[in-house]
Amino acid sequence: MIPSPSQSLPIKGVRKMIARKMMESLATTAQLSFSARIDASHLVATRKGWKAAGVDAGFEDLLLAVIRDTLLDHPQFNATATTDTLQIYESICVSVAMAVGDTLVAPALPDLRGLSIPEIVTTRRALLQRA
Repeated sequence: MIPSPSQSLPIKGVRKMIARKMMESLATTAQLSFSARIDASHLVATRKGWKAAGVDAGFEDLLLAVIRDTLLDHPQFNATATTDTLQIYESICVSVAMAVGDTLVAPALPDLRGLSIPEIVTTRRALLQRA
């Protein structure tokens, strides 16, 4: 049995928007959880290579590029489902969770198609600055 709450507080501002978006996501996309262990040595080596070339790429930037490439190869995963259709999107917009003070925000990066790693780095950092 779940106990009654001792207090109820309204959700406001950014947290309200995040809660609304999370509920919208639950209602419009298939929920999937998957975990696996991977060998990330290639990812680490790739990041070192970009840093040696003067590009301060983070792991998240490289993962965004991998996600983009995967969605280009498998467009059915860049979609939302209705009761009887799969709506596939051409644009590849990815939300990235970012800590801003004591708040977690998840702004969407604009269409990642055609962006190089340096452009992804710049776009993600600009989004973080605006968050």
